[in-house]
Order: sequence, then C-alpha cells, then structure tokens
Amino acid sequence: MDTIRKIVFNDLIEIIGLEKKIFDDSWSSKIIQNQIKNLEAINLAVIQDSRIIAYIFSRIYVDFIEIERVGVIKSERRNKVGEKLMKELENIAYLKKKRKITLEVAENNFSAINFYKKLFYKKDGIRKKYYKFDNQNALLMSKELN
Repeated sequence: MDTIRKIVFNDLIEIIGLEKKIFDDSWSSKIIQNQIKNLEAINLAVIQDSRIIAYIFSRIYVDFIEIERVGVIKSERRNKVGEKLMKELENIAYLKKKRKITLEVAENNFSAINFYKKLFYKKDGIRKKYYKFDNQNALLMSKELN
C-alpha cells in the first residue's frame, strides 16, 4: 500500500535521481536541497515498497499555496498516485486555512493540463515564454478550496 509522508533531507539523493528521470528540465540538486530546507514549503512523497514513486513540492504564501513541482515515475502514471498527492496537499492547505492553490504548467503539456482540469483546476491566464528550457508559455491555473 502506498503511503504519503513529508519529504526529509535524507530523501535528497533519491529525489535528485527521480527528478532527472522524470523531467527534461530537471531541477538542480541545489534547488531541490533549498526546497526541502524551506520552512514555507509543503513537500510530500508517495512511498511504495520503501522507495519514492512520486513527489510534490509546494510553497505557502500569505493566502494561497503554489505548487512548484509534481513528479510521478512513468510506471505509476494514470494510477491515481498524482491525484492522491494533490488531494493530500489540498487537505493540508485547508487545515492551514489557505483556500486557494495555484500552479503553472507548460501550455503544450496536455496530459498535465487534463489532469489538473480533472481535479477542478481552472485556467487563470498565460505567462508568455515562461519556460527558459524551451521558450514555452506557461498556463496559470488555480483551484478554490471550500
């Protein structure tokens, strides 16, 4: 059975490895290290058979939470692992009295956009040429929590 827990510093090496496997524009080890140490962050991992199969990095702001990264290993995509992570983050946000979650997603990442829409995230706008990696536009999305 999968469990969700907070990411700890001992997860750093495993997360760096996953980051390189999952993303073409992987975060540097320094960025990941800073994210894990950040006191204003909510970082969660899905554990299966003692290994991380998915993770989410987010940051707490005054009145909302911003999702910064969601990574799921290929073999676990479409198995509701990402959905479990998102729901857990929403529960934590609600407990912290944050009623909105925001994110950015590459405009051409249709599977991620459809995933977020399925979870009732709405399009708020576009950031032109946001991603330096490939000059892609970013679609801004958010969800109001009740």
